[in-house]
Parts: sequence; structure tokens; C-alpha cells
Amino acid sequence: MRGSRIGRLLVLAVLVAAPLNTSAASTTDEGEPAPAISLEEAVAEDAAAYAMEFGVSVPEAIQRLRAQQELGRILAAVGALAPTRFAGSWIQHEPDYRGVIRFTGSVEPRGLSELIVDSPLPIDVLLEAPRSQTELLAALERLSARGDPDLAMMGMEVDVVSSSITLLGPTPLSDEKTDFLAQVAEAPVVVRVVPGETLLHTYGGHPLHRQSDSAPVCTTAFSIRNVVTLVTGVLTAGHCANELYYVESPAIKYNITRMGERWDADQDWQWHTTSHVEYPQFWSGSSYRNVNDTEPRLEMVGDYVCHFGITTGYSCGVIQTIHYQSVGCNGVACDPVWVRVEGSNLECAGGDSGGPWFNANTAYGLLHSGASSGTGPGQCAFATFNSIGAIQGPNNNLELMLAP
Repeated sequence: MRGSRIGRLLVLAVLVAAPLNTSAASTTDEGEPAPAISLEEAVAEDAAAYAMEFGVSVPEAIQRLRAQQELGRILAAVGALAPTRFAGSWIQHEPDYRGVIRFTGSVEPRGLSELIVDSPLPIDVLLEAPRSQTELLAALERLSARGDPDLAMMGMEVDVVSSSITLLGPTPLSDEKTDFLAQVAEAPVVVRVVPGETLLHTYGGHPLHRQSDSAPVCTTAFSIRNVVTLVTGVLTAGHCANELYYVESPAIKYNITRMGERWDADQDWQWHTTSHVEYPQFWSGSSYRNVNDTEPRLEMVGDYVCHFGITTGYSCGVIQTIHYQSVGCNGVACDPVWVRVEGSNLECAGGDSGGPWFNANTAYGLLHSGASSGTGPGQCAFATFNSIGAIQGPNNNLELMLAP
């Protein structure tokens, strides 16, 4: 194999112990990117996982995943029609596949019919929601501001489907305490006891190792470019170690140089440049995929997405909320901006941090954290990611590299 394939998460070598060789390979003889599967093949691969999750045929799963992006963009646009009344939108998978839009009040916002008329699938419009999305975010803020010690290890989120606040973590709460928190929030509160949320970067063999002691730490995700300097590199999670080396194969390992990072209340990423060529590809667990698009929109509840991590490999789930308040934000209180995913076959564990979240050839984000009791299918209660829209925000001067 010639040269490097940064961002494709090649796992051939990471289970083999070998001395670190950080000598720089030539950047003039990297060769062409590895052959990547087509968009149709990528959709089919994700559709097979979707079909298993929801008990539909693979052709039906393909049809749904092809409609997801357009349906999602329509749902994302409706909030602007009546922002103070908007109570959420999502994609429903069962008993049938459709979009759902919710508003407070009893009258449809002006322009709604024209906006949804070209939807590839049916969209239900629900009125008289008990509270708006803005009111739910205010309820979450009231709970967070209280500083209750019982909530120290609990993530919290806005659930637009049930119009409530959900608390997730290892701490059981009594009915009396839950009722009290609902009074504080001025909204219903639901408690789910799940394994404690952790930043997934401490176990197993990985393609990113610490330079100081060769310990494995994290997973690479997508290739990135600084829009000002045009320097290219690779993304991983900000909570990973700063001094890392990249493992391509038993014979190819080299140091990478950190160029920037954010690990704070609303973002968790860092990027590194190398002496090699970075390609707009990623490894999905069984094949290389080109990055053809990014998903910058925020309203994506119900989207079916997949991830790859060096410990658990490839697995998929459904976005539950885009307003999850994580517990791992570098010592500061997290903002409710993290994306949370669940799935009956979802897997997550230490070492997956920084890995890519995607649907077909569209990049969604980087893995931030998870709550897992093991590494098997369904043992991951949930996983969270930092959205690509946030990483490509105007203050970061970064953009994902896209394949031609």
C-alpha cells in the first residue's frame, strides 16, 4: 500500500503491536485514493441495517433513506414560519414512514401548505401542542440552573415528540423527586435509568495513539480544510489526547500535528495536519466511502444515521433529539446542543470517540459520548455526536473536504 489514507479509518493494523515509525513518507507519491463504493452501494449498506431495525424489506428501506434528506430539509424549514409557536418536527418510522410537524395554537401557520406540498412522503401537521420548543428549552434551562446534586451524572434533553424533558443517567429518582423537578421545569419530566454517560476514548486498539506512551485513544473521522490557510488535515474528538500518531498499517505509523481544537459547552473536536495526503473518504466498517455532502441542518429528529468506531465497528440508530445536554464538556456545563441517537442494534464503547456519523455518503458529525454496558449490539443505550453544522460554523474557519 502506498502513502496514507487519512480519514478512512483503516483498521488493518491496529490490533498488531509494532514499534512506532514516525519517519515521514513522501507526499509526492501517495497514489490515487482507494476505490470507494458508489452512492447506491452506500445507501444499500445502510438500508440493510435499517431493514433489520424496523422489519421492512431492503427495497423499502432504500426508498425511505433516499427520501430522508429531502423530507428532513422540508421539516427543518417549517420552524421559520412561526418560530414562537413551533413545537418540533421529526421523521416517524413506525407504524409507517412520514414526517410530523407540531405547533402550538389552533391555526396552521401561513405558507405551511405551500411548503410541504412537494414532500416525497406524507407529512402530518399537529396543532395545539402543550408547549413550544422554545418553552421546552426554557424548561431545560430551569432544571440545569438549579444545580441539583442528584442530576450531576444525568444528561438531560428536550423531547419534542412527548413535549417533555427527559433525564438519562445512572441515578434513580423517586416519584416525589421527579414531580418536584417537573414543578421546577414547569414541564413534564421523564427519568430513564441507563449506564453512565462517558467520553468514549480509553479502551482497545485504535488508529490514533498517544505519542508519549503509544496508548490507543481515539478514532479518526473526516478530512478537513481550513478555509483561510487551505491547510488540510483530519478530524477527531477534542477530548482525545493532543499529541497523537496515526496508524495506517503495521509498517506505516506517523505523528500528526494538532492545528486547532474546541472542547467546551457546545463543541468537541480537534484537527491535525500530516506530512501525507488527506483524502475526502472515510472507512465505514466494510468499505471506503466518499464524502459527497454534509448535513448542516439542525432539525433532524428521526433521521436514521450510522457510525463507525474502532472498538465496536459499524452500527446505526435513530436521532432522538438535537437538544441533549451532555455531561462531558471539559469541566463546564454543557449546552443543550448535542445530538443523541438510539437503536436496537446500536453499539458504542471506549475508543469510538471522534469517529464519523453518516448516512450513505453524507457526513453528520463526530462521536462525542455514549452510555453503554458492553460492546455488543443493543448494549449501547445511546450515543451522542457533535454536528457537522457546528464544526463548520463561521468562527471555526473549517470545512469538510468533499469528493469531486
